[in-house]
Amino acid sequence: MKPTSIAAAAILAISLCAAPAWAGSPDEHFVLTPALVQKVKAVKQDLGDVEETEAEKKEADKHRKDGMLPVEYYIRVLETKPGIKGKLAKHGLTPKEFGLSEYALVHGAMYLGMETAVDKKAAAEMMGKFTREQQANIALLRKMGPAAYTLE
Repeated sequence: MKPTSIAAAAILAISLCAAPAWAGSPDEHFVLTPALVQKVKAVKQDLGDVEETEAEKKEADKHRKDGMLPVEYYIRVLETKPGIKGKLAKHGLTPKEFGLSEYALVHGAMYLGMETAVDKKAAAEMMGKFTREQQANIALLRKMGPAAYTLE
């Protein structure tokens, strides 16, 4: 893929994730804290890879909106999976906090991972489409460094 194609793909991916400032989805208005980031990373290490069955994948596909799985559905799944609620509680998180934190982390990580692939003007335009909370999350993750947001 050519560098210009990579930049175009980056702009497209980020703009698909970017919500207008007036959007009301709970994950678009969720604010991360350093403590939440650390707790989510600890839970993810504790959980390891959670395999999804074919039936679960098909059910999730029914709930997708514009290709995206709504955070509310993800939270409901977390609440019903055996063992997950206990591991979340062990780290002081509810399924809702974990789900919203995960979505905020993924959004921030995608932006930070792609901002170097686009010019500064395009990055600023993308950032301008995010909610204040999303912008704050990106600033926090940038300050915490790549170890906070790299997807492992």
